[in-house]
Amino acid sequence: MLSRGYSSSDTPVESIWFYSEMERRGIKPNKLTFPFLLKACASFLGLTASRQIQVEVLKMGLILMCMLGII
Repeated sequence: MLSRGYSSSDTPVESIWFYSEMERRGIKPNKLTFPFLLKACASFLGLTASRQIQVEVLKMGLILMCMLGII
């Protein structure tokens, strides 16, 4: 999980770049991708990026899955 590694590095913004590349190439994220992206956003105060990630989480229905205890 490169996203996880980038989110804990000295350059957490690379995690967002990596996610953007995944999207551009048509690679679908999974439920483990988003917590590390949000961690990266918190590290560099990426409010705009964190809002965009939240929208993606909602689109994928992951919030409902968390509430139901599925993930």
